[in-house]
Amino acid sequence: MISQIAWVVVLALVLATLTEGFVEYIFGTLFDKLPKLSAHKWALMYISLLVGVGLAFLLPNRSY
Repeated sequence: MISQIAWVVVLALVLATLTEGFVEYIFGTLFDKLPKLSAHKWALMYISLLVGVGLAFLLPNRSY
C-alpha cells in the first residue's frame, strides 16, 4: 500500500516537472523573443497552472 502511494507521488512530481519544463520552453521562449510580451513574463506561472490543471482533468480517472 505504501509502495503504491510512493509511486503515485513520484509520478505526480515527475509529471509536474515535465509540464513546467514544457511550458517554460514553449511560452518562455515566446515571451523572450517578442518585446511586447516580455513585460508580461509574470504570466508564465499562471499559464503553467492552467496547463497543469487542464492535464489533470484530461487524464482518465482511475481508481486503484
